[in-house]
Amino acid sequence: MNMNKRIKTLFLLLPIFAAGLWGCASDGDADNHVDNNPYEPIELEAEEFYVGEAMQPFAFDMLGEICCQTESSVVVSPLSAAIMVGMLANAADDDVCAEFLAAMGVSDVQKLWLNSYFGKLQQSLPGIDKEAMMRLDNGVWLNSGSGEPARATDGYVSILYNDYMTDIKCIDFSERSSVGKINAWIFERTGFDDVVKNIDRSMAALWASTLYFRGAWTKKFDRSATKKSPFFLADGSCEDVDMMHADNVGAGYYSGIGADGGMSTEDAIQSVTMPYGNGAYNFTAVLPAKNMSVRDLIRSLGAGGWYEITTGSSGEGMRSGSFGLDIPRMEITSDHDVSRILSAMGASSLASGFVMPGLGLISPVGGKVVQRTSISVDEEGSEVKSVTAGGIDGADRRCYVTFDRPFVYAVWEKSTGAILAVGTYMGPNK
Repeated sequence: MNMNKRIKTLFLLLPIFAAGLWGCASDGDADNHVDNNPYEPIELEAEEFYVGEAMQPFAFDMLGEICCQTESSVVVSPLSAAIMVGMLANAADDDVCAEFLAAMGVSDVQKLWLNSYFGKLQQSLPGIDKEAMMRLDNGVWLNSGSGEPARATDGYVSILYNDYMTDIKCIDFSERSSVGKINAWIFERTGFDDVVKNIDRSMAALWASTLYFRGAWTKKFDRSATKKSPFFLADGSCEDVDMMHADNVGAGYYSGIGADGGMSTEDAIQSVTMPYGNGAYNFTAVLPAKNMSVRDLIRSLGAGGWYEITTGSSGEGMRSGSFGLDIPRMEITSDHDVSRILSAMGASSLASGFVMPGLGLISPVGGKVVQRTSISVDEEGSEVKSVTAGGIDGADRRCYVTFDRPFVYAVWEKSTGAILAVGTYMGPNK
């Protein structure tokens, strides 16, 4: 094939996510979260539930691929990546569609339910907690000035409208105003300015997906309790961190060892799950056993450990109630080559090239998709911003859990199991 005739498209993901860790609150305040803002689970069809459950390991597969290349702290938004891959899969031919879905842990026969699952998330997640702010938005632009213009089929247009809550806009990428129009769309939904610097006039299409989440703890931290404390790095050295502290944080606690339910945990996987608002959204931090690496922990979480922690399926090692907790403030920025990650997970056509009959493109499109994500966590609040772009050429006794060595964390929604963000904290300067 003449590579000079390769059609160009641009995929763009812009998940932003902010989760609040605000100052001190009383138990009465926590009760008001529920009384005035009751939690009502999102109702999924059985097939949608199975799709969501099957996709949970996708988050840890992505995280594992990233951590194979770095010893640094990272954060990634698997939900945004999955929605983007879903939009692309629906435009691809059957073989490539099956390849993309398999990378997410979904079979090709489940495509319709995958679309339905994403549609339900986009409809229901924004309203499940009145005290949280949650948005999922998608955009698709076709280049009306391209020499080989893309023309969406009626079927693809219907899928985008019904399941991805977006329509297709046609603009001339050769006009300078096209960059401004797309940046204005992005800014309105995320506050990011000038994300798209330029658009090659030969590009056929551009996709964008944005995610925004902001929430406050149900029971909150006190800034005055934050102290400098040692954090033990993976190489055995130690650095001081700003360690947030709470004596009575409302949480769920899990210890993966000890049939007697004991709280002696040096050789156990431990996790603490802290709810936001009415409990729909949660933050879970997972501490590996003393002699377990973070990479081994990620593999364990992807192989069923996450399901056990978040559902209590084993019935052992689970506690709920109020616990003492020490966890560091976090400020992490990481860049990801999403094409490489998904290629390693089986979606190699994303980088090598594929045809898109849903857009009438019979010449292969392919290229590189990259993501930048940052997370900042302190007592007043936290913020995560992520940009992905690609050019195609109740305990009986008090338990204290201290996250003073590398750990894994995730933000997720309870009834659907959707993982909004997942990452690792390896230390203050890692």
